[in-house]
Amino acid sequence: PLDQFSPGPKDTWLLHRYGLHGKRTILFVGRMAGNKRVELLVEALSLVRQQVPQVVLLLVGDHQGNPAIEENVACARARAAELGVADAVMFTGPVNDLPAHYRLADVYATASLHEGFGVPLIEAMASAVPVVASRATAHPEVVGEAGLLCEPDNPADLADKLIQVLTDDALCGELVQRGLARVPTFSVES
Repeated sequence: PLDQFSPGPKDTWLLHRYGLHGKRTILFVGRMAGNKRVELLVEALSLVRQQVPQVVLLLVGDHQGNPAIEENVACARARAAELGVADAVMFTGPVNDLPAHYRLADVYATASLHEGFGVPLIEAMASAVPVVASRATAHPEVVGEAGLLCEPDNPADLADKLIQVLTDDALCGELVQRGLARVPTFSVES
């Protein structure tokens, strides 16, 4: 249920576990399947780091046990190494405390090209995390005016939107408020 996702402080144990003290965190939650375009998030990260050097990418979700997923993760890791950002890309695997992981984030990002709905977008908004998503699938309908949309398959546009959120406190605050206001429209009752 959505009520477990709410604004709150960053969990100090998780900050320590992932070495996030003093870092800005881009979060993605989901299986590391091909349609999720994790490699594109890595490419965008390398561009964002040129403006926001202390930024890291936290990838939460299944990344093992399926050959296709393992291949996607291997490609993303290789791309991160090529781009010199391997130290800033963290795959957590599945987690038991998902709401606490959302609270670690400064921005939620997805470059996915195929989604049925996009529950993590709502979970992020409920957690007071601004959202940047590809202008594809259900993302525009789910995000509405509560996030920034980027062109699909365009790491430069994705990076530009992430930089805007990470460097413009007023924009960030506005997106958080719009997201929190939008979440009730996705409640079970609605």
